[in-house]
Amino acid sequence: MFAVVAASALLAWGWLARRDRPAPAAAAVPPLARPARPGLLPALRLAGLALGVVGALSFGGAGNAVALWYWTVATLGAAALALLWLEEPRQDRPARGPRLELALLALALAAALYALAAHRPDDDDAFYVNLAVAAVDAPGQALLAADTLHGVAGLPLHLAIYRLHGFELGNAALSWLSGVPAIWVFHLGAAALAAFLVPIAHARLFRLLTPKHWLAAVVTLVVVLVAAGETHRWYGNFGFVRIWQGKSIQLCVFTPLVYAYAMEFALRPTFARWGLLAAAQIAALGSSSAALWAAPAAGAIALCSALPPTRRSLRLLAIGLLASAYVLGAGFVAKRWMDADSASLQRVQSQQEIQDQQLANLALDRPGVRLEEALSLVLGDARLRRVAVACLLIAWAASPSALARRFALVAPLAVAIVLLNPATSSWVVANATGESYWRAFWALPVPIAMALSFVTPLQIGAAWRRRRVGLAAWVFLLGAFALLVPGTRGPSPENGVRLGWPSLKVPPAAFASAAALSASVPPGSVVVAPSDVGVWLPTFPERVFPLVVRDLYLLPYRAQLGDPSITLRRWMTAIAGGEVSGDDAARLFRAGLERFQVRGACLKVTPSVEPTREALRASGFRLTRQELEHEIWVRS
Repeated sequence: MFAVVAASALLAWGWLARRDRPAPAAAAVPPLARPARPGLLPALRLAGLALGVVGALSFGGAGNAVALWYWTVATLGAAALALLWLEEPRQDRPARGPRLELALLALALAAALYALAAHRPDDDDAFYVNLAVAAVDAPGQALLAADTLHGVAGLPLHLAIYRLHGFELGNAALSWLSGVPAIWVFHLGAAALAAFLVPIAHARLFRLLTPKHWLAAVVTLVVVLVAAGETHRWYGNFGFVRIWQGKSIQLCVFTPLVYAYAMEFALRPTFARWGLLAAAQIAALGSSSAALWAAPAAGAIALCSALPPTRRSLRLLAIGLLASAYVLGAGFVAKRWMDADSASLQRVQSQQEIQDQQLANLALDRPGVRLEEALSLVLGDARLRRVAVACLLIAWAASPSALARRFALVAPLAVAIVLLNPATSSWVVANATGESYWRAFWALPVPIAMALSFVTPLQIGAAWRRRRVGLAAWVFLLGAFALLVPGTRGPSPENGVRLGWPSLKVPPAAFASAAALSASVPPGSVVVAPSDVGVWLPTFPERVFPLVVRDLYLLPYRAQLGDPSITLRRWMTAIAGGEVSGDDAARLFRAGLERFQVRGACLKVTPSVEPTREALRASGFRLTRQELEHEIWVRS
């Protein structure tokens, strides 16, 4: 498909080149854009700053999602219409020099070291790392063709859309070639490399947006990502403390590259730049299926930011959008997969469950409900939310270049109208984000807008020839943000982060118990374990199969496993974790041991664990490992 699209773009490029040959002066067609009026620009920017601050103070708090949306569309829409006729985008020469490049290299190395030293375990590794582990365990079998978590023959992937991923298979290849366990490849190799690339990728973008202060903008963005840990779904928690997962790489590495390559193509169109734009989107799709909609959205936003309103620009826009054809084509295929998965799940739902789901959807479909929930999930409900909203509203007015101003206007305005529209959230869920509506914020460049806003003191200092004053004000602003704005600091235990020597990013006690259980039974054995232990079992080579890894991976198999089997699996896991105990629970546990032919068990040590131990002894298990929190039992 990519070859076909590339050929189409090449033909269109040839046609464009012929159409754009210089015409005689008498026959020249005047551009649609009016001459720039720089005298009006300072007043417009001052008005934009004032309205942005007022909007953030008035509507930036919790419970004002719909009012904030109207304010954003009204103010940014008016500014966009005015700016469209006041100036045209252009590419300025970025600051250059060996010191700047060495500083960028040092920043990238520091980011890689921080990613290695920051340990924030994430349960999503149970699936992502398992994809690589399964490929290494059975390299001769079809890739991404079946479930590899539960050990039940005939189960497909719990979501077919993951067949589009390639990042996990790349880590599998490295693991297979090197002999290093897959989880080490993710947590050390992938984490260090991806974190190193985050400043590099953003430097490519900021060289276009803030050419004189691009390094300061990159430093600012890194501080924003590191300093705050407000919510689990805040941008920074998909940054350096989770950068080994493909979705984090798509968000923090490939999205800024898509922005940069799209703007470079629009400003100076060549087939090579079109190829870079297409390649960045395809690489993003290989990292995360969210790129099915996020990568084309980023490309379209950046193209519109850098193209003036002329007829030639419309043709360039059409050619630039062709770079998204491969990703969009994959999206149409994936939509059929997802519809089939949804239909399969609905067939096993009871009428009551269907009615309950419909009622829940009706509640969510009310204007502003999903938007308010997404704002809280991504930005929180405290100071960080207001600061982020303020930066989104004022970044265009605070930006130093015409290209940055247009980007900072087009990006939030387009995302607000198309993806965050309170009246169309159900359509976005059905056709783009899925039930994770909060991911629509991945198309909203909040950290980039914050960086553009925070480097304003440097621009003012340079304009007034007070560079040291501007530098001091910038440093003070960054320090004030890091100390005063986040309700939860990024590198803190409250954010689930432990700083230490580079090692696996796992909970030590639970992972050690999972390792002991995995080593105690033959490969392919069925085991039962508490949920905090079972979630790590799929990450070991020659893996064993827990009865439950996570509910979200098990429940899609209702049609294949049946409700009684799924219910018993969940009860067994709860009993092993000490959540349920007693003689009745012990009898149920013993029945489950026989039904699933369990070979090994991990029990959480609690005061009421003895009946469960008796059930294990009666089924022929013996205690092989005793720890403070867990104990390992193996069938003789």
